[in-house]
Amino acid sequence: MSPLSWLRRHDPGLRALRRAGRVAIVMPLLFAFGARVVGNADVATFAAFGSFALLLLVDVNGSRSERVLGIAWLAVVGSLLVGLATVVSRQPVLAALTMAVVGCVVLFVGVVSSELAGASTALLLAFVLPVATPGPLESIPWRMAGWLLAAAVAAVAVAFWWPAPPRSPLRGPSARTCRLFAERLVADRRVAAGELTGAERDEVSDRLRSAYTGLRDAFYATPNRPTDLGTSSRILVRLVDELGWLLTVDEQSPPVGPAQRVDARVVAVWDASVGALQVAADELDAMSHGALGRADDGEARLREALDALRQAVDVLESSAEDLPLGGLGEDAGAVDALEPTFRAQEVAFAVMEVTRNVARALQAERRPWLRRVLGRDP
Repeated sequence: MSPLSWLRRHDPGLRALRRAGRVAIVMPLLFAFGARVVGNADVATFAAFGSFALLLLVDVNGSRSERVLGIAWLAVVGSLLVGLATVVSRQPVLAALTMAVVGCVVLFVGVVSSELAGASTALLLAFVLPVATPGPLESIPWRMAGWLLAAAVAAVAVAFWWPAPPRSPLRGPSARTCRLFAERLVADRRVAAGELTGAERDEVSDRLRSAYTGLRDAFYATPNRPTDLGTSSRILVRLVDELGWLLTVDEQSPPVGPAQRVDARVVAVWDASVGALQVAADELDAMSHGALGRADDGEARLREALDALRQAVDVLESSAEDLPLGGLGEDAGAVDALEPTFRAQEVAFAVMEVTRNVARALQAERRPWLRRVLGRDP
């Protein structure tokens, strides 16, 4: 095996090599620029360590504008931390107390701002370095200038210098899970029609569970959640729980029996759920190349089918008390039992949550750059 093949196998996309290569070149150059050209030790130190933090300790992903925006947010927050740390650095007790507070806030900042959740180590370095090297208040502008210089160079590096292709470790597994669940619902319909055996449906269920296990493993394998600073990727993180809920609903409901009589309105909800999941999977696959914009249409069709089923269920529930246990009789007209309707509604609710989050992710992808700067998650 050639060295390059070995490296690609252990470093997919050469992402670690890109980051290490940038730091190995940028960090000494910025240190030399601050020390020899500017002639200020604070500028040299903070420019060097700032480039180390922003280029190596942060995995900035997404489009070019999203990468620059992520570095810009880190530049602003990091410079404020540098100033605060310098102010308290000459008082050891105050510095220790402030470090405890800042460390707690930064480590749990993902609860408030997911943009900074994946950059906690870099932000901690922005505070630890100045608080561990006491300096006068006059050094604050020079230290902040060094950090901002590093941020400016880092923004150019991640955007134009051997940029890694955008990636989202959750999109592919999420799309596969959506497609397999759609296939699972189609298998239920075919079993009810006598076109498929229960064993064949179980094979589809096994593939669905395997796909969701792969999605869950990809989610927990990331060092930080969300996996990057892109808005759409942060929204798609919610799909992990929602698809898990969808799988739980399916596993806890009794399966449809062979040749079981199922009302057309239940079948319509199944078909609408299948369509919505397939559209969601297509949108996830196309998100990196341009959204198709059909997620809302799938949800609208599903809502119409669900409303029709609810009306039928309301009629059935009002008359079910006089019917024998386990069936609604030949004159009920909707389903043999209420159980399939409850399962169809549960599945439909979970599918709608999935499609809503895919639609929100598409909305985030379409937002103009200025709204991405000023706005929040939809």
